[in-house]
Amino acid sequence: MKKIATLFIIGISTYLYSFAQDKWNAVKMFDLDTNEKVYNFYIDSVGVTNGEAVFCFQTNTEKLIKTKFNGEIIENTDNPYHFFTVLNGDTLVSSGSNIIAPNGTTLYTFYYTCEYIASSYSNAYVYLHSPNRGYSYVVNCMNGVHILKTFRLSGLCTSKNGVYMIERDDGTTGNLFYVDENNGDSIQTIHSIHEPRGIAEYRGSLYVFSLTDKALYRLELSQETAVLPIPRPNNPKYPIHYRLDGIKIEESTPGFHLVKYPDGSVKKIMIPF
Repeated sequence: MKKIATLFIIGISTYLYSFAQDKWNAVKMFDLDTNEKVYNFYIDSVGVTNGEAVFCFQTNTEKLIKTKFNGEIIENTDNPYHFFTVLNGDTLVSSGSNIIAPNGTTLYTFYYTCEYIASSYSNAYVYLHSPNRGYSYVVNCMNGVHILKTFRLSGLCTSKNGVYMIERDDGTTGNLFYVDENNGDSIQTIHSIHEPRGIAEYRGSLYVFSLTDKALYRLELSQETAVLPIPRPNNPKYPIHYRLDGIKIEESTPGFHLVKYPDGSVKKIMIPF
């Protein structure tokens, strides 16, 4: 990966906001048998052939705890990097206000402290933490675009098509955000994990570690997100848009829509802000 000059964030894109309608249920996978304090967690699937990847828990004592899917600890070793990701075979490490290569080469420089970092096939994202300036941001390193404005991010990961970002809870619920890399659509949902630390996607499922419970959870969409019945107007000629509670709205209204088409079909879509 070639060296990139210092990147100064000038413009700020439209921030990720929408109606927090969807909710996730937390299904406990296992309790982590350790007294260590976990600050982040990720999944290592490199070289996996039997379908079971390795859960990796990073701790404040710079130890890395690796477990099987059932929670059995298979290794307790030194944590090589505080926050890192791998982009097209290249390791990117967030350190201070820089994103660096393992050989010490600075790839990106920001004004804020770089913490959580994750990469997809073509992009790398980093959480820029500003403890004394209010809001912090999640930024695409490749173009400097802000994709999330937040007070308290506690996990960042990518999936096949997008980016997941989880915030700490307010005592009862917290926010989980998703941005689609293909079309830029953004969705805000709700989770009930207390003190989440890290988020990872594997084979279509999301996993989050709870610092309060010292347990790993799998997230599943709640039944509360079920599609509600839609009023049927007489002989509609155009698609009609409704909120999730069945109230008719304009097609340009930001948020989740239930769209009733002239052929009688219904589709759930997201209109970004």
